[in-house]
Amino acid sequence: MIRFTDLLKENPDTIFYKKRTYNYVSDSNKCAFLVYKDLKSGKDSTLGYSGDKKEFYCDDDEVLKEIDELKIKKLPDDDRSSTEYWAKRAIERYRVKTNGGGHLELENILEGLGRFSGEPKLKGRVFLVDEPTGATSINPNLDIVIESSVPSGKSVIVTFWTYLRTDIYPYKDKYNKVLEFIGYKPEDCLYEPGSNFYTYEQFYDTGFDASDEKRTSSYTPFKYVPTVAKTEPHKSEAEKFFKVGDKVKVKGMKTGGDVLSIDGNNVTIKVTSTDVQGVDIGSEKTFSYAFLEPDTSNKGVSLDKVIDDKTQEFVDKRGRLHTAGAKFTAAEKANLEREVDSLEIELKVLNDLLNNGVKEYTNNVIDVVSRVVARKLNAKEKEKVDRYSLAAQAEKQYGMPIAKIRQKFRGVPLDKLVKKESLFKKLIKNLLG
Repeated sequence: MIRFTDLLKENPDTIFYKKRTYNYVSDSNKCAFLVYKDLKSGKDSTLGYSGDKKEFYCDDDEVLKEIDELKIKKLPDDDRSSTEYWAKRAIERYRVKTNGGGHLELENILEGLGRFSGEPKLKGRVFLVDEPTGATSINPNLDIVIESSVPSGKSVIVTFWTYLRTDIYPYKDKYNKVLEFIGYKPEDCLYEPGSNFYTYEQFYDTGFDASDEKRTSSYTPFKYVPTVAKTEPHKSEAEKFFKVGDKVKVKGMKTGGDVLSIDGNNVTIKVTSTDVQGVDIGSEKTFSYAFLEPDTSNKGVSLDKVIDDKTQEFVDKRGRLHTAGAKFTAAEKANLEREVDSLEIELKVLNDLLNNGVKEYTNNVIDVVSRVVARKLNAKEKEKVDRYSLAAQAEKQYGMPIAKIRQKFRGVPLDKLVKKESLFKKLIKNLLG
């Protein structure tokens, strides 16, 4: 059975932060790194690449020395069966990259050096994203300005390919050195294990769960301060139901307006609609709160709120697919993949509408979005079907599972593999007459 995970050794790693998308192929990806068991030294080691410095990082100097040696080593031009060939190809690709690269390339390099096989113990990335409030902040505990290693107007987010923080903690010293190598203090970063964002102290506080907090809420970059229950001031009965600015209507009457003030249990409104003689639009009238009720007839749904809710839904479902996909049946996984794809497209359309001045999630907006999502989702599904078809054709032509084909010909697109094999068979057929 062909599985999509066999076709893509490395899935796209995307961050949604404050309504913006950052993909691992963009320049926002500053570094990819992994922790692995080194076959030569027997130790846990770390390898990463800084897109800004154009340098590899490793806590084993011998690995860096071997990378430098492989850069200048003469190899056959097209020895695709050699792990050294793919390692050298990966190193050469880094020369033209403007970002931190991918984990598969790092694995290829280590395999070519004979230092790694199997799965890394930890995989992570470092993103530099936009932060409207800036990275220089005031620590509420010290009441002084703290200078951050992060550029003003930006935030650094460290992502991991696991949900469990307890699986990440043992390698704290290793990825902290990666952060320091590319120029950031670990205390200045945000951390995303799977889907939720944590500050440094929140991340290492095992009792803190970021899933209880809104992703778009403000945060303290350098110190997590536990929430302290506040004593609410006494409210009148009217203040429990209404506040200044609310739209209300008078019970049993076609009269409504905006709340101007609340005095005890009396509410003064500015009339905005009425069919009662003697009551003028624009006039001010005072009623007991008991005679009023919220007017929701013209209240639109905030597009901003819809985007927040759908972003959280997308992140949660993407996280489930990313970390628990192997536990699903084929049908369950296909359905979840479709939901994730649909939400990703929908969020792009909604953000475009918001950026173009649309503020409310009206029926017209819903209709437009649903049609765009359906069209783009069908196109994406067709692309997947084409990819599955290529995989099936490759298996038939090469006589081996797609996973082995991808391992043998890493970095070569499926369409080129299938095409080359077809041309090769055609040539043999012509030669044999």
